[in-house]
Amino acid sequence: MAIVDSVVNAVKDAFFGGPQTWRERLQGQITLVSPDGNQFTAKWIGDNTTLPKKIGQLSPPKVKGDLAQDLGNKSELYSTTFYFTGDNNDTEALAFMAATKEKGTWEITHPVHGFHTFQLISVTKNDQPVENGGITEITADWFEPIDPLELKTARELAGIIDGKANDLNITAAQQFANNLLTASETLRSSIEQTTTGIQRVTDLALGPLFTSVDALDNAVNSIQQGITDTNNATVLQVNALAGQIQNLINLPLFANSKLEDRITAYSQTIAGLSQQLPGGDDSLLSDTASSDAKKNSIATLELGLTAALGSLANIVTTTAISPNGLGPDDSGALATKAQAIQAIEDLTTQFNDTVDALDGAMDLFDTEDIDKQYFSQSEAYNDLALLMYLATEYLLSIIFDLALERRFTLDRPRTPIEVVITEYGSTGENDLFLDLFIYSNNLIGKEIVLLPRGKEVVVYV
Repeated sequence: MAIVDSVVNAVKDAFFGGPQTWRERLQGQITLVSPDGNQFTAKWIGDNTTLPKKIGQLSPPKVKGDLAQDLGNKSELYSTTFYFTGDNNDTEALAFMAATKEKGTWEITHPVHGFHTFQLISVTKNDQPVENGGITEITADWFEPIDPLELKTARELAGIIDGKANDLNITAAQQFANNLLTASETLRSSIEQTTTGIQRVTDLALGPLFTSVDALDNAVNSIQQGITDTNNATVLQVNALAGQIQNLINLPLFANSKLEDRITAYSQTIAGLSQQLPGGDDSLLSDTASSDAKKNSIATLELGLTAALGSLANIVTTTAISPNGLGPDDSGALATKAQAIQAIEDLTTQFNDTVDALDGAMDLFDTEDIDKQYFSQSEAYNDLALLMYLATEYLLSIIFDLALERRFTLDRPRTPIEVVITEYGSTGENDLFLDLFIYSNNLIGKEIVLLPRGKEVVVYV
């Protein structure tokens, strides 16, 4: 039920602006992922946050007192106290203390502040088994480092992307309203025909995401019914229709956190919408349709395409990050440099294909008077291009924390456990590295016991 609950919360956040009270925003535990990917979950009561200032102090000679120059802020300092509890609290605490010797940053989901990338400064383990049996207290001090190239934290970049995606939706909706023509029933019909085509594409391409989650499936069905009601109204509410189309396309990205699955679904959506443009393989309007009807169809599809590209950027920031290759599993986390590079290529390809498709539709109006021509992305292009740039910047900012994928061919029969110990140094806690090797190489049957000579395998370093 966890995935259903998370989707319900995501849908609620999308419609009502997020949790309304501190109780709804508060999470029940703290999750910590070490630089090598070891994950810990602990109980939490509270902590302290300090914001140190950068102050330049000048002491002029023969003058009482100092001059102060405010140089801004340092990184926030977090002093966090959390507790391992239960029968194995002592071993869990020892495993955590061992993980603190790893070099690099930690990925922490804080009960109050959400996701952070932290650098550990110091840690203290407080053992009191006589007075507090079954509980081990840990106090850790952290700060949030910034990217040395961009001078921003990954979390800040993610927040900027979310804000820019919202700006893009607003600009795209205004562009849609400015371009739409509703003076006649024929023109209204072209809008309705195109929105039906968009619904068909989203059902086909995004259906595998949202139909598996009841809460999200119901939300999408409600939006589709709302689009029908808006189209059937005596007076077309253009802004309402724009928001409904954007929500129809944006919401399915909350179905899960798997990077490749979601990028594939939205890439198919972009391809399907592009083909429905006038002049495309599956054009919704006949060649004999009026120029104004074609402009309506393009404006409506342009809105959908822009929303789909914005969703790709949101997918990047809502995908979990697992360092050192500990992510190619059912969670669909971003774990390797190859995944990040492929995601950058996917974003670039979809952006370029969309621009080319819309520019191709614009060419249909070359012979028209200038006031009757269609101009591709006349208002939203700058916001869209900036959003794609920011998503790429975000991926590049985290790429050095991700593992490198290494493939090689076995020169002799070898057991998986021997390969894992040779390449990773051990099988990992609870055989983590062994499970990763089996999953990432799709080993089944006898291959789990013995790998044949000549088989290609992959490890993450």
